[in-house]
Amino acid sequence: YLCKIENGSANPDEQMWKKLFRKLDLPFEWEQPAIHLFQKKIEEYFHGIKFHCDRDALYTELNAWNEQLRFSELVVDWLMIRIDQDENEWDLLEELVPVMTLKQQALFTIMKYSKEKLSDSEIAHYIQMCELLDESFALNLLSLKHLHRGEYAAIHRLEGKIVAKALCEGNLYQLADYYIINGSAYACINQLEMMMDYYKRAIGLLEHTEWKENLTSVYYNMGASYVSVGEYEKGIDYLRVAQETYHMEDFMLQHKLALAYVRLQDYEKAQTYLSKMKNQLRELPYLRKADHLKYQEVCMEMEEGFQQKPEYLTLMEELVEAVERDYHVGHLVFYKDLAMETYCLHRKYKKALELDRKISSIILENIH
Repeated sequence: YLCKIENGSANPDEQMWKKLFRKLDLPFEWEQPAIHLFQKKIEEYFHGIKFHCDRDALYTELNAWNEQLRFSELVVDWLMIRIDQDENEWDLLEELVPVMTLKQQALFTIMKYSKEKLSDSEIAHYIQMCELLDESFALNLLSLKHLHRGEYAAIHRLEGKIVAKALCEGNLYQLADYYIINGSAYACINQLEMMMDYYKRAIGLLEHTEWKENLTSVYYNMGASYVSVGEYEKGIDYLRVAQETYHMEDFMLQHKLALAYVRLQDYEKAQTYLSKMKNQLRELPYLRKADHLKYQEVCMEMEEGFQQKPEYLTLMEELVEAVERDYHVGHLVFYKDLAMETYCLHRKYKKALELDRKISSIILENIH
């Protein structure tokens, strides 16, 4: 009979299950009042995920019943909650995939692959799972995947669906989050007018809420975009908002401020940010080869006639290669004009043409 249960050909009633668990000396939470209470708390927790509310107090309350929840019909949802709290429950949850509902499988897939780089077949499955959940938070996670893959047109196409879902759900956070993601997609290809349109919507929605810290990346991206097109004073103004209002101090911010001040020939201020970059490169192990090369590139820009120097050409070739490998295409767009000028100065016309064609094709594919 056990074999029949295991292969799904037998479906015992609750009394038989209870008898079986007692015989195997396995604990299991059968009491329906307790199950209903736990279920309500779990639903409240998942609502918090989707609406980006604080969940720590609720988790502490639920975690006091960890053993009962692990041996109950709520085990799948509970393990997902523990994973959301950075507990390693992946192996056990993998074993439970065959008994998950379709929506549980969809959420499991989204959680599992949310921070991973996916192959084309994996992204197709990820899209299917996000569409199965059909909620604004899942579709925004899909938009983030498209952003990291440089698939900006796909983000634009999702606008109507995500905005409508967020409004129907009354989900202010996800509505603003979509505007940030789409604004970032336009920032990556230097479509500044469209970038500002979406970023201003996000600012209007979030600046007086508990989520205003999410605007840090908005002000940084606006600043970086204006630096990219040579409007250095305007770029610095936005970068300083990210720094002073939202306390952003990461490497990318220091890089853009250093570069802007170098190009304004204010080398004293530039040196302040170059020193911070140098310290971070020494202290932060997660920074990549491309980041080290970015620092070297800013330093060389302070030298007279830097673009004519053979060592600058070598540095730029290495930087373009590293940026393309380590980061999304927006970082490559940032260096496009400078790299092409440098290649042409050194008669590397074929290399300049290849870079221009590569970036131009990406931009043309992703403009409305």
